[in-house]
Amino acid sequence: MIALPRAIPCRLGLLAHSHVFPGSHFRFLSTESKDNNKNSNVETADKPTPQYEKPLYATRDRYQSTVKTSRINREADPETGVKPTPRQRWFLVITFLFRNRGEIPEYVPNSTMQRMHDRLRVVFIVVASCIFFSFTLIMETLMGRKIERDRASGVVVTKMA
Repeated sequence: MIALPRAIPCRLGLLAHSHVFPGSHFRFLSTESKDNNKNSNVETADKPTPQYEKPLYATRDRYQSTVKTSRINREADPETGVKPTPRQRWFLVITFLFRNRGEIPEYVPNSTMQRMHDRLRVVFIVVASCIFFSFTLIMETLMGRKIERDRASGVVVTKMA
């Protein structure tokens, strides 16, 4: 039987020690430094501290000044857009892509229509879930009332029909 070298478990899998796999491609997983602390007497003041640039985060102001205005003010023509039906115009309003029907242009860009379909998918799932749970609650309430009414009248159920 082959004895496997000891490794340290971690979130990403197993960390291999560099002394277990010397010179192997697992060195980047090592918990030890590259030089195995041979030069620990060397001063670290000689090495400049790395300067990290702050990443550019998406802020609400930047979003509203660039993306939102370009999304709303995008122009479409018969070749690049879609002429929405009256029902689609209503859907564009209820998905908050436009404030009212008068604000909707004659031709709407395809990306806006796709965004409407994505948002409608969520709306339909939420509405269908509410209807299902409302129906279930009503049926349970009606069944409970029927059981209470039968109990009060003295009906005994001996088998399920």
